Amino acid sequence: GVGEISIGKITGITQDPQGYMWFTDQDKGCITRFDGYSMVSFKHDPSNSNSLGGTYPECIVAEPSGILWIGFFGGMGLDRFDPFYGTFTHFRHNPTDPGSLISDSVCSVIVDRDGDIWVGTMAGLDLLDKKTGKFIHFRNDPKNPASISSNRVRTVYEDRKGTIWVACGPFWEPGNAGGLNRLDKSTRSFTRYMHEPGNPNSLADNRVRAILEDSKGNFWIGTSGDGLHTLDRSTGKFTRHSYDPANPAKLSRPALHNEIDHITFITEDGTGCIWIGTFESGVSRYDPEKKSITRFGNSLQFADNTGWWAYTSREGVLWFSTQEANLYRIDPFNKRFSFWEMGMAITNFFEEPNGELMVCFPEGIFHVNATKKVIGKEMLFPRPIGMVRTIEMKIIPDRKDFLVSNGGQLFRYNKQTGYSKILKTGISGRINTIEMFILTMIPMDEEKIWLGTEMGVYEMDLLSEKVTKIPIHDSLTGGFLPVSCLYKDSKNTIWAGSGLQSGLFAYEKSIGFRRKLSSQYITTIFEDSNKFLWVGTTNGLFSKHRDAEEFSRFKLPGSPIDNALILGIVEDDQKHLWISSRSGLFRLDNSRSKITWYGGSQGLKSTAFTQGILKLNNGDILVGTTSGYYAFQPDKMASNAIPPQIVLRDLKVKDRLVTPGKNSPIQLPLEFTSEVRLKHNQNFISIGFAGIHFNNPGENQHYYMLEGFDRNWRSAVSERTAYYYNIPPGNYTFRVKASNNDEVWNEKSLRFVVIPAWYSTPYFLVPAVVMLTLSLYALVRWRIHNSYKKQLEHSETEKQLSELKHRSAMLEMQALRSQMNPHFIFNSLNSINRFILHNDKAKASEYLTKFSRLMRLILQHSEHSSVSLENELQALSLYLELEAVRFDHQFDYRIIVDEDIDVSVVKVPPLIFQPYAENAIWHGLMHKEEKGLLEVVISQENNLLICKIRDNGIGRQQATELNSKSASQHKSMGMKITAGRIEMIKANSSGHAHVTIRDLVLADGSAGGTEVIIKIPVIYD
Repeated sequence: GVGEISIGKITGITQDPQGYMWFTDQDKGCITRFDGYSMVSFKHDPSNSNSLGGTYPECIVAEPSGILWIGFFGGMGLDRFDPFYGTFTHFRHNPTDPGSLISDSVCSVIVDRDGDIWVGTMAGLDLLDKKTGKFIHFRNDPKNPASISSNRVRTVYEDRKGTIWVACGPFWEPGNAGGLNRLDKSTRSFTRYMHEPGNPNSLADNRVRAILEDSKGNFWIGTSGDGLHTLDRSTGKFTRHSYDPANPAKLSRPALHNEIDHITFITEDGTGCIWIGTFESGVSRYDPEKKSITRFGNSLQFADNTGWWAYTSREGVLWFSTQEANLYRIDPFNKRFSFWEMGMAITNFFEEPNGELMVCFPEGIFHVNATKKVIGKEMLFPRPIGMVRTIEMKIIPDRKDFLVSNGGQLFRYNKQTGYSKILKTGISGRINTIEMFILTMIPMDEEKIWLGTEMGVYEMDLLSEKVTKIPIHDSLTGGFLPVSCLYKDSKNTIWAGSGLQSGLFAYEKSIGFRRKLSSQYITTIFEDSNKFLWVGTTNGLFSKHRDAEEFSRFKLPGSPIDNALILGIVEDDQKHLWISSRSGLFRLDNSRSKITWYGGSQGLKSTAFTQGILKLNNGDILVGTTSGYYAFQPDKMASNAIPPQIVLRDLKVKDRLVTPGKNSPIQLPLEFTSEVRLKHNQNFISIGFAGIHFNNPGENQHYYMLEGFDRNWRSAVSERTAYYYNIPPGNYTFRVKASNNDEVWNEKSLRFVVIPAWYSTPYFLVPAVVMLTLSLYALVRWRIHNSYKKQLEHSETEKQLSELKHRSAMLEMQALRSQMNPHFIFNSLNSINRFILHNDKAKASEYLTKFSRLMRLILQHSEHSSVSLENELQALSLYLELEAVRFDHQFDYRIIVDEDIDVSVVKVPPLIFQPYAENAIWHGLMHKEEKGLLEVVISQENNLLICKIRDNGIGRQQATELNSKSASQHKSMGMKITAGRIEMIKANSSGHAHVTIRDLVLADGSAGGTEVIIKIPVIYD
């Protein structure tokens, strides 16, 4: 079992359209659903009519719609289960209702291609009429040979042509009653196939249990006794495949165990192999291509000899159960690596022309024939130092010699004579000195080899045994470095890989070796058929085209090869690269874009890999380990191209399971729902998911994201549930992608809509903003009026009257200022309204915030007759920014203040500059086709503060002409009010305040805009 659920004897197996496996469990009295990760059981509850109808389920089948049918043995009838709504419907035999189920002991249920339900019972065959809910009965009539041969139905089967076959005869009943029946649906008559004594082309036994039509059209029948058959349906003749003790490897069932032993199932797995189960003699697998059969049972990879039921799921995975309460899942696509135990580390291989192998170990060489049988062993090195490598050398024309080194000594070895000779340098005696500790070697021609040693690279003349050092030009090495691998590419460039992080070097004849890759410990070098060089290191893989200059690190997102310790590289006949490493064995496909990893789940012990790797002439690949070697056929390493089925389930809102309903976020079960609609306060959700694929569920991958909320994919943990909190109102798509263990991907999505609260919709926001703004305006008017009223009530003396007159003038200025507020408020409201109606909430919010700040400044300024120049420019800047946004940035603006002016202490009348800026925008810049510019320049001359408001618009003359043609002319009340205010300032300052407006002219005489010059007295705080 899985988790808290254990399983007993499984008597029936099926897979529903979503991919779930379902099992009938007689020991536990339940049906169990399995997705590869967790199990859910449904049991019989006597107090609940909407529960499983019995405790002894025998068989189960799924309709294409996902509805399940469960047959019970021992008097419990038939159930229909709707897993989407969790409802059970029970069908029972009623002696008073001839249209009821014929018997409550059900052995087999199928759904045919027409959607009809066929039920095999111990009292005959039934066909359910779905419209009426009544059953049509087929029973044996001794007087009618066209009736079913027996009422004891064990199996019902439909072949690819839609023909119904019925197997009869329980194995436990004595005698030979039963038979195989073929139903003609049109006439509802049966053709019987029975045992005929003396006829070898008839059934061997009438007690029939197993039926299968395989993918090649072969029709298999299994019976009691020695009863494995194939039937030629065109002739009605059976071929018996009987057990032959003299030839147990031929196609047959195993030898009979006793009288009740029989064939319980025949099924085909995803690779086309036929599996034959028996009641007490184990299970057999027949490979039709190789015509070979393999037996399984006690001591043969299985825990018992009893097979009961089998099923092949959509991925090609075989499931079968036994009488001893065992359930097996067999992945026929599991990558098969043959391991050859040698009892010691295998460090290198060499293949001879006749197919024999020289398999190297630290002490010597195994001789292995083409069938991988050891035919010889030679001990060459009593005290091994390093790795053993072999090179074929054509020195003697009639014989083949080999050079063999274990690190300390170099031998010339002859296989035929067994003679070996230690080669000497001719310089300082034998070459197993410290300097000449040999790590690798390659042939250069028939007379010379190069040796990679602890102290560098040497060339050796095999005839004279003279050794010459090859220079290495690199300041970091000092001319000496350990060389662990040598390689000659197709351009005859020699590559030397060094250990101790020294990197990779290329040989140039004129100068020697030069560094090409730095700071890496090089373990292997290989050139593929596309002229790409591959360099393995202790920290991943590097590559470049042979003719390119620079190497680059090879990476594939999420692959463990990125930082793997690479040991060896070969290329197979399909141009895929096979890379051995301490992280596993990798296959890099011929496009170099997809990588497949093989490790512990395929039985590989990658931590035991050595650097030995070789592709044989027949295409097989060998990989050395510390105790032997693996052998495999790359072209047989089939991958499963069927993607996972993805299910979404268990949607919860605020940790409560969502069920379909009228007021629910979903109207149908989640499996049939395309959109989930949530209220604004239902934005705390979780949803479960699973990618169902049973080849190797532990290596399936899951990722998910809520598009519109998540920025990136999230990797799913073992729980496979996504949690989301505080999801803002909006439209989202929940996406799940999953892959099988061969990284074949599938994806599924579900739309989510979070509906906003009523008070956040445009229908509420527009009136609310209007009401708020009008309220602010009314408050300003009220405060001004109330202030005026209070001042009049407190005027008692002439002095007070005189003072009141002065204040009245100030209030008039305030009243005049207030007259411009409705005009600006109206324009701003239009902008806010436009953003909201366009559902641009972000811009509406930003605009409203700035508008509110400006209104607050206006309120504050309305209480004073003068404000600081700093505050006035702040209000002006806010106003210009709001207008720029409202006109889609049709103009730029800038405010320039003379650096000698202290804006915090200079006082000006509030909103004195804004009307002229507004006029420049509305009448000068708004009609300009290209982008305009508005400049506000503040300076001081003697005791006058000068403000120049300059635009490069269309000029006053053209603006006047356009305004006269406009149906809705814009009247600038603000300028008229402000002109009056300046006249009041002029009267109170002895004529030192005035406004000048002049037209700007371009060099070609055309209008260049307008400049307004405002001069007012300088007032300090």
